[in-house]
Amino acid sequence: MSVISSSKILIGFFIAMVAGVCWGSFGTFVKLLSSYGFTESAIAILGPAMMVFFYSIRAFLRDRQLLLVSRRQLLVLIAVGFLGVIGSNWCYAVALGKGIPLAVASIITFLNYYIVIIVSRIIWKNKITPVKVLSGLAVIVGVALMLDVFGTMTVTAAGLFWMGLTVIGFASGYLLVRHALDIGIDSDVYLAYTNLFGIIGLSFTNPPWDVVSEVIVNVHAYGIPALLAVLGFGLIPQVTSFYLMLKSYNYLEPGLVVIVYSSFDPITVSILGYLIFGEILKMLQILGIGIVLGAVIWLQLAQQAEELSNLRYQGTITQ
Repeated sequence: MSVISSSKILIGFFIAMVAGVCWGSFGTFVKLLSSYGFTESAIAILGPAMMVFFYSIRAFLRDRQLLLVSRRQLLVLIAVGFLGVIGSNWCYAVALGKGIPLAVASIITFLNYYIVIIVSRIIWKNKITPVKVLSGLAVIVGVALMLDVFGTMTVTAAGLFWMGLTVIGFASGYLLVRHALDIGIDSDVYLAYTNLFGIIGLSFTNPPWDVVSEVIVNVHAYGIPALLAVLGFGLIPQVTSFYLMLKSYNYLEPGLVVIVYSSFDPITVSILGYLIFGEILKMLQILGIGIVLGAVIWLQLAQQAEELSNLRYQGTITQ
């Protein structure tokens, strides 16, 4: 029984890691799509649109009844959909416009991890351990080194306000995923509906039919490479990443999903930038990658050790 439980934690960490790596390719695909003439607003809708298309068809083929949700489930799906747009992405964009440097914003956003572990303690009774707290701090330091954040520490009060809302938005999203699964919402249905409501929110800035027109025009102009970029963008950082992230909730508590998923995003960005765009990896960046990897491995080993200890203790009590 101990081995099974320990393996479950390892599997959860691996799934969340792969999900984070897939999401880390987001920026690379955005650069590719931009080079093929796609606007930022079109890219923002294109990803969710492909998620709706893929997961609604998948749910329908599995069992069309899955698409029928209760009123309570619908409210959760609407909340997640709009929080994803207004509570995180939109507030994030406003914060950048208010003078928060991108590197600093990335670090501040990671603070949602601490909100998640605190709320998880209150709702699901997940323990807050010293390793969880310290590994989170280690990841922040590692990411700061990767992004060279120490040279861009200028912030504004207005920017910090909007970043605060961004942190709350991200944390709410991660916590609502756990709640959605707890009340029986199918993962395919979750991804289809939340992205649908996200599109509705984004449609106020760029109607979906304009995005369709952009796809047709740009694919016609640039050919197969543009089409492959669109399909890759939909498949890797969208469909695969979010599917695996939701699956990791079957093995890990929300806080662990957040730290692993978020940690491998900047690592992937740094490595892809070096491999594809010829960006230079400085020693401090390599050190940052090492610190982040070390923090995640430390946390994973600590969780396995704690689980084994709990199971041995329970076995002793039972005997």
